[in-house]
Amino acid sequence: MKYSLIVPVYNRPDEVEDLLRSLSLQSYRNFELIIVEDGSSIPCADVVARLGSVDSGLNLRYFEKTNSGPGQT
Repeated sequence: MKYSLIVPVYNRPDEVEDLLRSLSLQSYRNFELIIVEDGSSIPCADVVARLGSVDSGLNLRYFEKTNSGPGQT
């Protein structure tokens, strides 16, 4: 079974970095990670680009949108 992990993010690049490092060390790989940037003034796009590379082994997608809160994101 494949899982989708959807993570809404607002001004948390350090936490996203910790999350990506942790997930890249997991032995279970049958998941995709979707990070949705919710109008952050401190975006995590550079962290995602750096740590979400093919070398990390993560199936990662990153989206940006205007701020609407975690429920709608």
